Order: sequence, then structure tokens, then C-alpha cells
Amino acid sequence: MNTGDVTRRIGLVVTSDLIKELGFKAVGQDKRATLWAQSDYPAMCKALSKWVAGKADVPMQPKPERKEKGSKATASTKAATTVDDDDDL
Repeated sequence: MNTGDVTRRIGLVVTSDLIKELGFKAVGQDKRATLWAQSDYPAMCKALSKWVAGKADVPMQPKPERKEKGSKATASTKAATTVDDDDDL
């Protein structure tokens, strides 16, 4: 299974870097996709659960400054723009 498979199964965006940070070893590479052992999936879920629980006391980070309306974003600022949907929670 690849990283996208893990993301779809658990319903959260997970990166291969995070999976590696949690101590899992890739079993291969398919073009740009990192491959993981299917047998590691239950342990990945437990490790991710513990990792998320460890973030419970992390303070809220300040929101990035917003550009004024009417100002055009350049290609470099457009790529760095993030969607702020926390207010909907």
C-alpha cells in the first residue's frame, strides 16, 4: 500500500515523512509513491493515534497575516497561501 492508501483509509492527510518519523520503514518505491507493508497498518494507526494525542496540549499557532482585498497575489505568495477553515469548527 502507498501513502495515499493510508491517507484514504484513516481519513487524514498523512505524509511519508510522518510515517517515517513514527518509526516505520518503507518497503519500496513506485515512481513517486512510497510503499509500506500492509501488515504495518494496524501499528501505524496506533502510532498516529498516540502522535495526535500528544498534540492535545500544543498551543494554537497565530494565524498568518491576510493580504488586503484587491491586492494581487504573485505566484510565490499564491503557493504559500493556506486555507483557514478553523472558524468552521
